[in-house]
Amino acid sequence: MLVAFLKYIVFTGSTKAGKTYTSLSFFYRRWFVDRLLLSPLYRISTHIILQDGTTYPLYIRWCLGVKIGQGAWVNRPFLRCGCEHITAGRGLHAGMNNIWNTAIVTKDGILFKAIRVGDKCTFGQRAILMPGCEAGHHVTLGAESVLRSGPYVQDSSTVFGCPPIIFVQTAPDSEN
Repeated sequence: MLVAFLKYIVFTGSTKAGKTYTSLSFFYRRWFVDRLLLSPLYRISTHIILQDGTTYPLYIRWCLGVKIGQGAWVNRPFLRCGCEHITAGRGLHAGMNNIWNTAIVTKDGILFKAIRVGDKCTFGQRAILMPGCEAGHHVTLGAESVLRSGPYVQDSSTVFGCPPIIFVQTAPDSEN
């Protein structure tokens, strides 16, 4: 009975991006899961057990439902309820203490928006990915920068700051 109760509390079930959740039990369950994922005891225990940025992607893929590609290196991100809406491509390199948040709390309830990241992207330490953000392939997000929803970040771009300044790398003209 205790196991069934903990399963009900911890695993909030499948949520859909774009749907607003309004039930009081969902709010309490989300609050509990957020406190669990953000607690120092959880963070220290996963750091001691996993120890390595190459094993952390396996953990967040299998246990939390994040869709992350092969060859990713992730160093202890802050994940929130709604992890199943995060999609990251192959070869992602994410620095320490990134915040990946897919939930928006409105007056009507909680709305989830997906985060999509392309192949071979690099995120600096404490970079923040807001709900609904999208980045192409080979994007570099600077340390302590914020990638918000809105404009799609093109391939081979560099993003720094808050509000973000986007530098687009273009191919040089081939003039002979």
